[in-house]
Amino acid sequence: MLVKNIVDCVLKFLGNAELIDAINNDLELNESQKEELQTILMCVNMVNNIIATDYLKLKETITLENVSGKILFSDITNKKILDIVKICDTFGNSLKYKMDYDGVLTKKGKVVLTYAFFPNTMDINDELDFKIHINERIFTYGVLAEYYFFKGNFDDASIWDIRFKQALQTSIRKQGEIRLPKRGWF
Repeated sequence: MLVKNIVDCVLKFLGNAELIDAINNDLELNESQKEELQTILMCVNMVNNIIATDYLKLKETITLENVSGKILFSDITNKKILDIVKICDTFGNSLKYKMDYDGVLTKKGKVVLTYAFFPNTMDINDELDFKIHINERIFTYGVLAEYYFFKGNFDDASIWDIRFKQALQTSIRKQGEIRLPKRGWF
């Protein structure tokens, strides 16, 4: 899902055809258009962080050799770490660990570490990290909520926020098989 597509959807809802045309045709933006685009991109990044921290954590798993008993966060990744999800040995057995200010204390040896991270700041030509559950429509609802809140239009912000949260909850809930109880004859 490209940020450009979300910006396009937001601008359609806002009725800003002039800015849509300027972006799609790579035209020079005037100052008010640049400011509007920067506001929308700021809102895209806010929604991206909200989803990644509150709804669908972005996770990665890596295998490391723990020599000293402490794995530094800087050795794990260059991304901002949100949380350590789990640490296992190479056989899949969970290991105990303790968080420290600059790393994780755990058993020495080869470990498999799963961590959640904050998404990077996105620009208009970037692709969002969410591959499933979230579509452009849901993301657009969240961006519109943040946009109207930023602009001080709290009534519209509330409406879009409700739409965003309901659509997001619906899309991420577990899709399971519905089973009805067996019926017997009397």
